[in-house]
Amino acid sequence: MSVQPAQDSASDCHMRIIMESLARRLEEDPEEFCCPISLCLFEDPVRAEDGKTYERKAIQEALRHRTASPLTNLFMGRRLVPDEKMKTAIVEFKEKLVEEVVSHAPFMSHLQALKLLFRAEGFVREKLPDPIAKDSLMTILMRKAQLPSPLRGDALVELCRMCQDATVDLKMVVEKFVVKLGMKSQLADLDDQTIARFCLAAHVPPKSPCCHAVDREQACRLALKSFDEFGARQLWKFVQKHAVCGNPEWVKAAALVMAARHNLITVSPELPCNISRQAVDYMQDRAMAVSHAREVFRTDLGLDDPLGGSVQVQAQLLLGMASQQEEPAAQVELLLEAAYVDPSNTEVLGHLKEFFTNELQSKGRMAREDAFISFLLDAHGCIPEEFLGKLPLEDGTIRALRPESAFRLADQLQSAGRGEDGAKVVLTACKELEEEGDMKSQVLAQQASLKAYNMSGYSQEALHLVLSITSRRLMQVQMEYQDLQQKCSEQEERIELLTSEQKRVRQEERSGVQPTMTVEWDVSHVDGSFMCKGESSTSPQFEIAGTGVAAWLRYYPQGTTSAEDEFASLYLFVDKESVVSCDVAVDTERKSMENSPIIAGGGRGWANFVKVGVHKKISISVHSVQLAGSRLTFVYHQA
Repeated sequence: MSVQPAQDSASDCHMRIIMESLARRLEEDPEEFCCPISLCLFEDPVRAEDGKTYERKAIQEALRHRTASPLTNLFMGRRLVPDEKMKTAIVEFKEKLVEEVVSHAPFMSHLQALKLLFRAEGFVREKLPDPIAKDSLMTILMRKAQLPSPLRGDALVELCRMCQDATVDLKMVVEKFVVKLGMKSQLADLDDQTIARFCLAAHVPPKSPCCHAVDREQACRLALKSFDEFGARQLWKFVQKHAVCGNPEWVKAAALVMAARHNLITVSPELPCNISRQAVDYMQDRAMAVSHAREVFRTDLGLDDPLGGSVQVQAQLLLGMASQQEEPAAQVELLLEAAYVDPSNTEVLGHLKEFFTNELQSKGRMAREDAFISFLLDAHGCIPEEFLGKLPLEDGTIRALRPESAFRLADQLQSAGRGEDGAKVVLTACKELEEEGDMKSQVLAQQASLKAYNMSGYSQEALHLVLSITSRRLMQVQMEYQDLQQKCSEQEERIELLTSEQKRVRQEERSGVQPTMTVEWDVSHVDGSFMCKGESSTSPQFEIAGTGVAAWLRYYPQGTTSAEDEFASLYLFVDKESVVSCDVAVDTERKSMENSPIIAGGGRGWANFVKVGVHKKISISVHSVQLAGSRLTFVYHQA
């Protein structure tokens, strides 16, 4: 059983304490940088005649009422001198604070981060429109955009607005957004215009490492606008340009667009084969196409609808792929696939006939005679006379045919007055079926051998094959009969054992003996030495048999906060209000719970169950359970 920790690990606790301490420091203004009158951070520090530094407005207001030092209460004049040293120190303090907030905000709680980002934002906005301040503000807005949606405010809206400023270095902005701050997932939250600008900026030489992420987001935006001809062409142009380099992700994207938008874009015969191949596969497997489209474009591109006209497009793509092949074998494979996809395509059929005619004339045979025969029989029901008389019908070709194709070929040969050739085809097919060995093939071979015998004019070869197949089939049936007898005997023995077991169980039921409800939880791999007091491990839920009550155990290796030192705690929880009696044990230490009411979702147990140590097993044996408001009590006894 796996154990899930209920709270953070000790290292997480330590990190949280450090971050809370850092947040408190960053929230406070250092006393030496605050005006002794207003107690606020200096904005316009001046040195008065008493030698102390004050905020200009605060000391002017104080001197207006009385000409005395607010700190010493001694007389002083109204002469004030700007404290440039303090002003410089304040500027440096604010800049350092902004850097620290931006750096540490991701590791703080969301509310702490939001509070500090607002503080840093206020410091930065004071210096606008300074270019450095503008850059810092954009970074702060990016950090705010990383917070949960309810806490972001209008950070992304303002960031997009700032990206419209011609003086902003967009390439630096997009690299910071995607690479430095790791905000690739937040690209989806930006508006279309900003993504388009990011896309252009990322490709400014030298090419940015964030290009791929921004391009993928731009492809998603274009996909949502691709349901008309203009939008489809824009999307196709974009993905095709990126697929040229052979990147598998962009090849997949281009293939998906071709499969989904073939009716709105131009299907070129020169389209790269890797795109055409995947596009055909997507048109033939819409479930895969929909899954991949959602993964690439965050939309199914309408691929879950029937692909009207896709058969013709598949044939066109396969024909284009075939025209790019140098090897004749690869050409014919693609032409045959196109012919099976769209049997009515006259262009494909013309190319196939031309290919096979050239093969017959130049070599006297065809490289894929079996495929050509199968195609003609499946698509047109017969083989044209111009080819039938020229086919050599070698054994290898016939063995490669499906049995039904071989038999149809034999029938056509017999109709053409070539019964012996037809019988030869059937006999060869019979031998192939016989070698397959399964029952269906054996029965089919037996039927086909009789057909060959009649077709051949009762030849001795055919008769020998009939007798051979029949003899082997008889032996096979006898063996199958013996196997069935053996299985029947084994089943009878099994039935006797089950009947005996059934009688025993019924006897126990009548005597009122019921099994114990016991659950054991392996805790040997829970290392409590690294856990703090109050941290726990929770068992998987289990059902108390017959009651419908789900229960679970919660184990505190160092004890709960209310436990005595050096004691581990253990509690039982249930999901329905009930009264439970049970024994609970941690290894050999056992305690009993007698008729203890437990509220739904609440727990009942012991703060001081067992001494802290390495424990191996926790077990619970339930004696009885009574649901709240019920008069029934489920009772479990030892057998």
